[in-house]
Amino acid sequence: MKFKPFDRLLSAKDILGKCEQNEATDRSVLHQSYYASFNQLASEVENRLFYPVDPDTKKSSVHKAYLDACINKQDNLKSDHIDFESLETVINDCKRLRGLRRVSDYELNKVVCKGEAELSIRLSNRIFDSIEKLS
Repeated sequence: MKFKPFDRLLSAKDILGKCEQNEATDRSVLHQSYYASFNQLASEVENRLFYPVDPDTKKSSVHKAYLDACINKQDNLKSDHIDFESLETVINDCKRLRGLRRVSDYELNKVVCKGEAELSIRLSNRIFDSIEKLS
């Protein structure tokens, strides 16, 4: 069976709801929430939306490449286009979630709390919903 990014989000929710609450749990939730969203975005851009992804950017930063593909698509839309607001949500929430994940994964001297883990779940849910709305 093919792995589904949404299963990763469900796993993050399980970690938050069922595991002992500590900073390791919160960091795990942030990590899983981000990668669930990123994996879904990359899959949809490649397989359904067909937004152009710059191959050079993809080589140096695959995460930036897919976000840039969304930004470039939105830049070519009028603000009243049916996809404009959904792309706005995807772009802004992905940036915010990526920032939270960077702190969680790389800045071990900074405290990560349950509120940030809960926020990551909300952002990821909103990203999934917004991606689904894109035509």
